[in-house]
Amino acid sequence: MFRPALLHALCASALVIASAAAAATWKAKKFGDANGWTVNSMSVEGQFMNCEALAPAAPAALSRSSEGWVLKAPSTSKGDEVKGAFEVDGKAVKATFNRFDDGKYGVFLKSAQLKMLQAGKVLSVKIGADETKLSIERLTAVVRKVQQCEDKGG
Repeated sequence: MFRPALLHALCASALVIASAAAAATWKAKKFGDANGWTVNSMSVEGQFMNCEALAPAAPAALSRSSEGWVLKAPSTSKGDEVKGAFEVDGKAVKATFNRFDDGKYGVFLKSAQLKMLQAGKVLSVKIGADETKLSIERLTAVVRKVQQCEDKGG
């Protein structure tokens, strides 16, 4: 049986822990460049998290972590999940995008989808009412550089 004071203390502790986790700051350290994309090693409080390539002319990113490859783009949508699609050279793939810590929305890619991106020339990412377009020619070099970053642990 919990006493009210003990229950209050447990709730207060949970709030402090949750606030500390939410306050964690992501830091980017440049790993290199590939075909105009900037590849960064991402960490939180000194702990390596993943590697991410930022597109040169659009606010989109391709990241890789132990969970897999993620295609990210910005959106003004609200909520943790938003319906959308990404289109490579006119071929659309419906997807559900999840909100990530950096404020962008992302979708985990299957191996065939990553290969489709690598073989493509133009990418359009539609998340809710927002659309981001960018060139993805020679994306294979970008994928290799991100993989090198991930293999070295940033």
